[in-house]
Amino acid sequence: MIYRNLLSNTELDIQTVIAEGGAAFLEKIEKTLASKHESLVVHTLYVLSSIASGSQKHKKIVLEDRFFGEAIKLIKSSESSQIRIAVLNLILNLVFKDSSSNNVDEGESKVRKHITDMSVQHILVQIRETERNPEVKGYLDRALKKLMD
Repeated sequence: MIYRNLLSNTELDIQTVIAEGGAAFLEKIEKTLASKHESLVVHTLYVLSSIASGSQKHKKIVLEDRFFGEAIKLIKSSESSQIRIAVLNLILNLVFKDSSSNNVDEGESKVRKHITDMSVQHILVQIRETERNPEVKGYLDRALKKLMD
């Protein structure tokens, strides 16, 4: 199945999945993200995280409200450490520099602007104040540090 290509996690692999799966693939991700089954949601968040590790074009797809907006709603509303860690991985991959892009600064600044506009840093600080799980706290600290870079 084409989803297996996301495990290799190269830009070409990600592009292959997006191209072959097309709109139907993205619709399935959107529907699965809204699932009541935590394990499906977690795996879907990791699929989005893998896509976010690609080019600026891939990051732009993940930043769509139906994906990133939902991920932010999940981290705010869920007490699940697995969901929180998966969302934090997604955020980290979004803000990680894309070294293959010719115009890294412009693409990176658009990603950061979008994240800033959604008050993600503020949301993470609020979650950090009440989070009890040390693993989640570690991911929160890494994400907050990366957002402040």
